[in-house]
Amino acid sequence: MEQTRTQNDLALESLLSQMHNNLVSEVEDYLRVQGMTRTAFATKIGVSKGYLSQFMNGGTNHKLSRLVSIALAVGKHPHIVFSDPPAKPYQVLPEGDAMIVQDEESNYGIPFFLQEIDMEALSSLPTLQKLSEAKAEIDRLRPLSKARSHQVLQKFRYAWNYHSNAIEGNQLTYGETLTLIMHGLTAKGKPLKDHLDVEGHEKAVSMMLDMVEGKRPLSQHDVRQLHQLLLKENYQQPSMGPDNEYVFRTIRVGEYKRQPNHVRTADGRTFYYAEPATVPSRMNSLLDWYNLVKDSGELHPLVIAAIFHHEFVAIHPFDDGNGRMGRILMNFTLMREGYPPIVVPLKKRKEYYQALGMADFKDFLPLTEYLAEHLMTSLAILHSGASGNPIEPYRWEE
Repeated sequence: MEQTRTQNDLALESLLSQMHNNLVSEVEDYLRVQGMTRTAFATKIGVSKGYLSQFMNGGTNHKLSRLVSIALAVGKHPHIVFSDPPAKPYQVLPEGDAMIVQDEESNYGIPFFLQEIDMEALSSLPTLQKLSEAKAEIDRLRPLSKARSHQVLQKFRYAWNYHSNAIEGNQLTYGETLTLIMHGLTAKGKPLKDHLDVEGHEKAVSMMLDMVEGKRPLSQHDVRQLHQLLLKENYQQPSMGPDNEYVFRTIRVGEYKRQPNHVRTADGRTFYYAEPATVPSRMNSLLDWYNLVKDSGELHPLVIAAIFHHEFVAIHPFDDGNGRMGRILMNFTLMREGYPPIVVPLKKRKEYYQALGMADFKDFLPLTEYLAEHLMTSLAILHSGASGNPIEPYRWEE
């Protein structure tokens, strides 16, 4: 009789499969971006076409040295992160198909971040119909002239850049932000990093707009590349160590976090984000869901944007820049459907964080309504610009 596999055997199988699938995803992204065939890639890394096919299709075990060499070939530096095991033990389903789960009460087939969300209530919000009608009114005014379209978009980008950075503590004023973007002039007495953040945000948004134009699926490679543009280069940041002492850690751009990045607030509470080892798989689940649902017509684009934004923030995949990245990706999902970007105003930061906090408990109505309010503001500003009237960026300050 075949010996029953232990929980450790099952955990090993699951973790190895996860690592392998993540690397396959990296290779697929690399081949797509480089326009390279599998045969050419096999030649590049010095393996047979058959071996590469086995690797891409999940067959056979592979030596760690070979996996590392493949990762390096696609420009990635692999690292192993050790974290505590899940709170509940691994279990085998009664059917005996060796599927590994962590929670026997989960609704299988549904990504866990969607479970317990009342989709019917979200989709029934009256404001969604108002958003669709406002967009339809703007669509009737299209196409805008190239000059007018550029002018309107620039107004959005200026406000978006200023408010998104200011929410995270950037000290540049709105005027200083515009002066830096338009003329490259720095503000006297303000931190260098604040200037770099503004410049990085502009570059990341430019790449995102190219992605919107390309209408291609969103990948983990895209997300990491956006992050690399956003933060520009590695830097040191003070952080609270395990002994409640401040230490410096390296913020790595374009790479997922290697250490937990939970946040302790001034009142002593702690926000817990995803453990480093789970980031690739959770990002994969999020992007798979988005790429599946974006063209299905099942959910309003704003509902998709709200859920996507919250899950990205809940994962907090990078050492720094997660808030700005989350808002860039949220606006990517909206602009891909023809909506303008949402500008989260600095003055409404508290309400924004409160709405995100409610979504932590699967109540997405406050977050969806909050984002809908500010999307309606963006639609009104876009309508004014599309009608040839003055563009009113001050409305983000109301």
